[in-house]
Amino acid sequence: MRPRYIFSLLICLLIVGALSAFYSTNFVLVDVLNMSGGVKNVDFISTIPALLVAVDFVLLAMFSIRAMLRPKCFRRMASLYLIYLGVISLIGFVFSILSGIVVYGSFTSDYPFYGYSIGAMILHFALFLLSIILKVIVSRAIGVEDKAMKVNASYALYSGIMFFLVFFAFNRLGAFLFSIEYVSYSTLYMTFPMYIYLLVPPALLLYFALPIIKRFKESEKTKLIYIWIVFSANIVLGGAVIAVGWNNPLFISAVSPAAPLGRIASMPIETIFQITFLFIITIVCAIRQTIAYRKKSREILQ
Repeated sequence: MRPRYIFSLLICLLIVGALSAFYSTNFVLVDVLNMSGGVKNVDFISTIPALLVAVDFVLLAMFSIRAMLRPKCFRRMASLYLIYLGVISLIGFVFSILSGIVVYGSFTSDYPFYGYSIGAMILHFALFLLSIILKVIVSRAIGVEDKAMKVNASYALYSGIMFFLVFFAFNRLGAFLFSIEYVSYSTLYMTFPMYIYLLVPPALLLYFALPIIKRFKESEKTKLIYIWIVFSANIVLGGAVIAVGWNNPLFISAVSPAAPLGRIASMPIETIFQITFLFIITIVCAIRQTIAYRKKSREILQ
């Protein structure tokens, strides 16, 4: 399959995964908010199957990008990610059963929607079986020419950071896509920077995905300009959100579906985290990209 088709598939994956990540994360945070109010319950069990579906999308996105960038590692990498899928699906299956028995007392409960528990149970079990079947097929197809990824402490740390970045980017894009349902037009004059700021994490994620397109991969200048734009957008928009939303109950309330933790802390805590997290990643990427661009420029001159 050609890279541009893979890239189009990734865009579709990003949209579906974003909706799943935002929905499941808010599903989890509802229980967090209840527990912060002193409510003791086991409802969090029911949120795990939905959250793990979002995790599946994140892992699929990571695998797709890495497989395109390292085609010689495709089969061995697929074998590893299928193990991840199998383990996650088995956990999701178990918690789907517990959701129906312990939390709702029925597999066809109306909350959070009709048939959630049984639907999640069927989905996770189907993915578990699929992971086993594909694992067997891929394992038999692995040859001596297939290279294995070198896994060390730094690679494991990098993978962990990338997983969190992908999930966070999915969640923020989902918040943006869902904003049409909860945006308050009477307060849009002060909240619009927040909604635009939701697009910065997905923009950073695209920086890692765009190199699968040959033209972007070969242009160090284009990558350099792009990452500095993302870096600047993070600082400017994040700063604007913090300046407007700090100790502003009206702002916090208006954007609470996209930033539910802000209501607990009475400040835009998600934005503070986002601007810090993205600052660290973008400045590292920008510095590395600047060095790569200068190195290539010197090679051209020589």
